[in-house]
Amino acid sequence: MRVHSITTSKLTYARLFALAAMSLLIVLIVPFLGEGLVGFLENHTLNLGILYAIIVGFIMSIVTNRRQTLENNVHLELNKIRRIYHLSLHLKKTNASLTGWYEDVRAALRIYLTRFKDARFLAYAGGDKQFRRVTYALYGLPAVEKEYNGDLYGALLDAAASATEAREAVHAALDPVIGRFQWFALLLVTFSFCMSFAAMTPTSPLERALSTTFIFTLFFVLDLLYEYDRPNEIMQNHLAALYINDLDDAEGFLKKIIRKR
Repeated sequence: MRVHSITTSKLTYARLFALAAMSLLIVLIVPFLGEGLVGFLENHTLNLGILYAIIVGFIMSIVTNRRQTLENNVHLELNKIRRIYHLSLHLKKTNASLTGWYEDVRAALRIYLTRFKDARFLAYAGGDKQFRRVTYALYGLPAVEKEYNGDLYGALLDAAASATEAREAVHAALDPVIGRFQWFALLLVTFSFCMSFAAMTPTSPLERALSTTFIFTLFFVLDLLYEYDRPNEIMQNHLAALYINDLDDAEGFLKKIIRKR
């Protein structure tokens, strides 16, 4: 699955078509101001271009780093959840009286992981209650049984702490980086750049077509920023599937080991 692909989204195509139409409209509406003002406009357009590149490059760096942080912490959380499952299972194997406790932990894990069948991944915060059920079950072991492997339980608590930290990082990474004011600043610089460039473009069809392409490229970069600032539907479905299948993957791995023995 190409999780970063946006090419299957009809909304994306509609938005790009609208941006292409707006680029053409700018070129058609803004008149050529004549050779006398081209020199004046060139200097200001160059300055706007540099400002545009700095702002877009800076924000793009933040957005892409945040996306990578999101994916890394999702995988870290799921890794620690699998570790929680395995450690809980081994604790049960060392003490049969922990079977009830283990089943509670396993049920809590499955409830948390499978919630994404009915919720979009952007509703991640809605799983806080289910995740707390997992941690409460883990922390409650000393009240359930006095005799257990202390080293395994310590490793279990460490895994739970790491999963909790990863969840906090996922929470933060899901919030959009670009706010309304930042979008206003980006659009203001972009439109100013486009208007200046269109005003320097002579009236010949070829030159106007080239200007349209250039202006559309600027808008396309903004659309790319928009797409990366929030997980698209393909990405959301991919991340949700990772959670839904995490416990099954862990149990399936154990079954393969048992069969090989």
